[in-house]
Amino acid sequence: MVQKGKNAALSDWTQFFVLKYDKYNEAEKKRHARIAFADYIGVPVWVALYIWAATRVVSFEGFDATELTGTEISASRFDESVVIFAALTSAVIAVFMLYQHARVLPYPLAKSVEMFEVMRPIGRWIFLTRQTLATQAVHATLTWMSLRFPSMYWLRVPSYCMSVLVAGLGIFVTIQYFVLVAPDAHFKEDNRMWASRGVPHRAIAHMVHIPAAFLAFADILVVKNRAALLLLTPTLLELFGFYFAYVCFYLSIVHVVHKISGHWPYGFMIKLGSSVKRWVLFSVKQFVILSLFVFIANYCVTNDVLSFVL
Repeated sequence: MVQKGKNAALSDWTQFFVLKYDKYNEAEKKRHARIAFADYIGVPVWVALYIWAATRVVSFEGFDATELTGTEISASRFDESVVIFAALTSAVIAVFMLYQHARVLPYPLAKSVEMFEVMRPIGRWIFLTRQTLATQAVHATLTWMSLRFPSMYWLRVPSYCMSVLVAGLGIFVTIQYFVLVAPDAHFKEDNRMWASRGVPHRAIAHMVHIPAAFLAFADILVVKNRAALLLLTPTLLELFGFYFAYVCFYLSIVHVVHKISGHWPYGFMIKLGSSVKRWVLFSVKQFVILSLFVFIANYCVTNDVLSFVL
């Protein structure tokens, strides 16, 4: 039994580790089983997509994935034990954030038609947060494995090539969550609804979104070697090109899911409606914001910002 009200998050901290709400009807349980199935299928698919994308970036840049797999790529301003510990900690946190998004955030109720229907085709993979959390979890885990196990050294070059790209997404998710999602009326309504059922939805959502930016900076400033990053990171123009392709990819998924379900994954998208002009402007705006964040991540590497605080 969970306690109802705004203080539910304080009264039962275990709700940040497991979903305790169990008053779903049969129709909701069937939909939730479908969403869970999408999670189980989606994670290994996302691992494969990450490795495919990373190796394509390596190939596009003309690097040999077997090069720089010795001590010269693992060397850092920090001791090796510190780097491996930081990599492991990042991987554990990233995987836990993905777990929270999949298994701790409450499943939608049938009365919440928008969320209930929009998750029908591909579950929570429709959300940019899910895709970013999954990318960070895979990236952080493979980065740690490439540092810890000699047989996984071949992953070092791909993980370096992807670091700034992944960092930009992480920063984007944290900032945009507080700019677009947290203030949204639909999101606030969901928070109140779940609070009345004893579920600290707002607090869990904050926990899911906040670490992404910190994990991004930890990866490019602590775990990775700056010299190797400077060598293996794509040019800024290429980073912008990869993000443009991702924006097109993601918004294509959004529109396909809307065609199937009749609903949008985010409340603010309702205002965009079917206006081509509004969607183009929105797409350009999001691309520019994404590009700004990858620029910040790239700037942190090229200008060695960590040296100013150490």
